[in-house]
Amino acid sequence: MTARKKTQPPKRPAITTKSKRTQQERRAASDEQLLKSAVGLIARRGSNFSLAEVGRCSGFSHAMAGARFGSRAEFIRNIRMTIRQQSHDTWEPHASARRPTDAFDAYLDWVSHADEGGRALYILLTEALTLESPDRADYAEHNLQLRQAFEQSIDETRIGKHPREVNTETIAIVLVGMLRGIAIQWLLEGDAIDLEKVRATARWILEKALGQMPKPDDRPTARARSPERT
Repeated sequence: MTARKKTQPPKRPAITTKSKRTQQERRAASDEQLLKSAVGLIARRGSNFSLAEVGRCSGFSHAMAGARFGSRAEFIRNIRMTIRQQSHDTWEPHASARRPTDAFDAYLDWVSHADEGGRALYILLTEALTLESPDRADYAEHNLQLRQAFEQSIDETRIGKHPREVNTETIAIVLVGMLRGIAIQWLLEGDAIDLEKVRATARWILEKALGQMPKPDDRPTARARSPERT
């Protein structure tokens, strides 16, 4: 009579560092999805939403966003930091490399190609204009950092002399004002604003301010004079 072989119980998989990393990656991915859904909500109708709504829109439970981020204010802060970091990563390398005109172009590229991120940033920025906004000081600091980055870039690339009233600080203020104004107009009017021509014109203006001669291809196209006019 053949003896039966003893069956060994299945071995439990050992808990490895790789498993722990996978769990961390899953948490990071779900946090990213929560933030992405919130950006979409902001782009569509502003920041008037609840954390429960964000959880449902993300495909998670209504309590997920609250459990992860604690409060609505903290969640909004994370949204703001995420969008600003995405923007910063596009233009800052050009500013650090002392190429202010390229940084200008990169910023407008981000606004026009960031899906809902660029629109959400400007909606939050506009909401921060109210006198009682708790985020007003934060956005003022963001504006200052943007101006200072351009100011440093301009200071190290400027050529020629300027009038006494003009300096790198005021040029940076005007430059950021151009960026904000162009972005808002494009977000409102879409393809009615020809960004390519606008960027060529902005580059021409900036290079004039820096005392640099623009390339022929960068000059804005002049309107043809009517043959009837003298």
